[in-house]
Amino acid sequence: MSPQYEYYALLTDFHPELDGSNGIVRRWTDEAGQVHDERYSQRLVWESTRDLVMIENGEWQAEARPIPEEAVAAYEAAKYARVHADDPADGKYSYFAQVKSGSSVDNPTSVVRTWIAPNGHHKEQQHVGGPGYAWKASHIQSDMYDGRERGELVPITEEAAMRLIESRE
Repeated sequence: MSPQYEYYALLTDFHPELDGSNGIVRRWTDEAGQVHDERYSQRLVWESTRDLVMIENGEWQAEARPIPEEAVAAYEAAKYARVHADDPADGKYSYFAQVKSGSSVDNPTSVVRTWIAPNGHHKEQQHVGGPGYAWKASHIQSDMYDGRERGELVPITEEAAMRLIESRE
């Protein structure tokens, strides 16, 4: 049997409306009677949270306003659109291994990807950590150009980039 979810918009003085809410949380009870609270995250997945408990205990001055499932679907779609607004217009990234002088592409300082967003801006991200970690906005190219970062960016394939990320711990 699938869980029955109760959805809540988290509203504060700074975020008093659903469209600008502080997030959306769902609560559900498993078959053993355990209550679970989850927040829709920046990673576009439901992740465990204490937000509702903190509101109920008075640890956080916010309101958890019940909302219908349709509002949640609209929120998820809007959040997805915001998170992916700068994705490459053509769906393609260019990948690079950042290597210091004398180092091998097989042991880079970092893995970087670049692309052109739909608005024409050049974008860049660095992969932070190994498997399960994320791509984060970076400025390695401009830092190298300005001398704040050493080494070079060596072009690699997407497969090589994924292999390097998987090999990191």
